[in-house]
Amino acid sequence: SGQETIVYSFTGGSGGSYPEGRLFRDSVGRLYGMTLYGGAFGQGEISEIDTSGQESTLYSFTGGTDGASPVGGLVQDVNGSFYGTTPAGGDFGLGVIFKLDAQNNFSVLHHFANVLDGEFPSPELTIDTAGRLYGAAQGVSACGTSTCGLTFRLETNGKLTPLHYFAGTDGSAPNDLMRAKYHDDYGTTSTGGASNLGVIYKINSI
Repeated sequence: SGQETIVYSFTGGSGGSYPEGRLFRDSVGRLYGMTLYGGAFGQGEISEIDTSGQESTLYSFTGGTDGASPVGGLVQDVNGSFYGTTPAGGDFGLGVIFKLDAQNNFSVLHHFANVLDGEFPSPELTIDTAGRLYGAAQGVSACGTSTCGLTFRLETNGKLTPLHYFAGTDGSAPNDLMRAKYHDDYGTTSTGGASNLGVIYKINSI
C-alpha cells in the first residue's frame, strides 16, 4: 500500500474545518479547496495550501447573500478565476454560483430562486473552453414537483440557461455533471427512473 503524508491539518475557527469536495491543483503544486465550516464567519471558506503546507484563506463566506457552507470543489478558467457553488445562502437562501478572480475579488454570478432555475445547486461545476459553466440543481417549481430538478448552463454574460428539466420518469434530484467528448453531458440522479431508484443519463451535444 502507498505511504500517506499529511499535507495540512485543518484547525477550525478562522482556519476552516470539514473540507468537502475535490481539490484543484495548479501548475506549481498549490492546492485549492473549500471547507464546510470555519472561516471568519463560521460559514465556510475558500482555502489555498502552498507547496510548503501553509494554509491561506482566500475568502470567508458570511452566510448571507454571498452563500454558505460549500460542499464541493472549484473549477478554474484560463484567466485564473475560480468558480463554485454553495447549497445555501444567496438572495433567496437557496444557494449561489460564485466567482473568485485571480486578485481574490469575490462576486455572485447567480442566486437560485426555485422559479425556473431550481434550488440547492450540485456541489461541482464543469467549465468548457469558452468559459461557460455547467451544473445541476434540485427541485424546480416549473416541473410540478419539488424534487425533479434540472441541468443548466451559465453563460459568460451571467445568464443561466436551463438545459433539461427532469420529470421523474427520466430521473429526479440530479447530481454533478461530467462533460465528455463532443460536449455530451453525463450524470446521475438520486431518485426517479423506472424503479424510482435513480438513473444514469446522457444529454447530447449542448
